[in-house]
Amino acid sequence: MKKTIQKHRHTRRLFLATALLASTLAAQAQGPAANAKPIRVIVPFGPGSAVDSQGRYFADQLAKVLNTSVYVENKPGVNGALGLQAVKQAPADGLTVAVVSPSLVVTPITSKNANYVVEDFRAIAGVSKGPIGFFVRANSPFKTLDDAVNAAKREKRPLAMGTYAGSYQIGAAWLSKLTNVPITNVAYRGASQAVTDLIGGSLETMSADYLSTIPLVRDGKVRALAIASEKRLAAMPDVPTVHETLPGYINFIWIGLVVRADTPQPIFDRLSQAMVQVMNQPATKDYLVKLGWEPLGHDGAAMTKFVADENKRFKEIAKSAGIEAQ
Repeated sequence: MKKTIQKHRHTRRLFLATALLASTLAAQAQGPAANAKPIRVIVPFGPGSAVDSQGRYFADQLAKVLNTSVYVENKPGVNGALGLQAVKQAPADGLTVAVVSPSLVVTPITSKNANYVVEDFRAIAGVSKGPIGFFVRANSPFKTLDDAVNAAKREKRPLAMGTYAGSYQIGAAWLSKLTNVPITNVAYRGASQAVTDLIGGSLETMSADYLSTIPLVRDGKVRALAIASEKRLAAMPDVPTVHETLPGYINFIWIGLVVRADTPQPIFDRLSQAMVQVMNQPATKDYLVKLGWEPLGHDGAAMTKFVADENKRFKEIAKSAGIEAQ
């Protein structure tokens, strides 16, 4: 009798231990939300850019879907490389996510200090795509991009252009190659300071994303010279595209989210599925369309292919413009 009771007790303890282990493994497999630990979303640029504003929107929506805390940390520097290095150095547990743009692929092409390769990361989603533009202060004598280029040619001087990410820098170098006008890159850590200097008159021109500048255009503080999209924007029908005068010049910014490449598959899947759920919400699509951005709606697999294609595209641009890592 005593042996039977001891056997039952042993069986019960074994069952409870097995159940506890199973529940622990299940929580780990479910990812960040199951452990109720906050997710850190790193924005590798300063406030004021499209990467920052959209990153905050999607961080908020991700928190609602996963029912967990999500906070945003701006970590600008080295054209986005510092923020991505922080993700690379963090544990591969899905609790550190980066909001990325073309700088993810451009910075290793243009800088020897990137300290990462694209393959260090894996995309969980691709959320949006929008045009890059060229801008001046509202009282600038330049009305078009041709005006700015021709003035530099006439005065036999470089055209000064502010940028705050590698994608804008490589776009400026490409423009210089096509127009045969030297362009001096004035690098900023974020859009806000570049815009301030542009409006104040200490910066001649700026290449920036549509989102961070269109409100200033509407307020009469900044003038748009050209947009590097395939066709004119409905919101800015009077602003010409670059390729109307420079055929083939089409450049755009995209935004996505990545984690470390070695993040366990169950955690990766949970994050990617949560982002797909966010992107499929009508409110999310309305948010992007109202900003003038095209919703991408890419899941992890589709965005991973998209990033690989972009990596190839920018390498070809860099080669044609004679750009080498500095």
